[in-house]
Amino acid sequence: IDILINNAGIASTGHPIDPIVSNDGVELRRVFEINVAGTLATTNAFLDALRRGETKLVANISSDLGSIAKTFVPGNVGPGGVSSYRLSKAALNMATRVYAAELAPEAFTVVSLAPGWVATDMGTQGGRSPPLQPEDSIRAMLDLIQ
Repeated sequence: IDILINNAGIASTGHPIDPIVSNDGVELRRVFEINVAGTLATTNAFLDALRRGETKLVANISSDLGSIAKTFVPGNVGPGGVSSYRLSKAALNMATRVYAAELAPEAFTVVSLAPGWVATDMGTQGGRSPPLQPEDSIRAMLDLIQ
């Protein structure tokens, strides 16, 4: 295997309404299990096959919502809510950095990619209208990793 793309992504059942001040941890653990632990398990399961590959690229699909730096940037993402998803994607970004450091001696490249706000089941939840179509987001990400 040359390239592994981890596209694990679920949100809380009330997404996008998920304020941290009322998060009891149950939804957070469920979201972390898929978005973080699932990605780690998948990556670790494929490491030997990736080691035999030429490209040795792991791309984790993250989100701007997981960016600490972009949390309060006007016009980007609102400052509150979506806590379980935000926290899980921030943890995924850290896992990506740790993998990159640990696998660098083996010539791996490990990156996080933010697909943008895409018209998927999750993106349209709550009656929202995302500006990106899946094919446009996918095309842009593939252009980055090829």
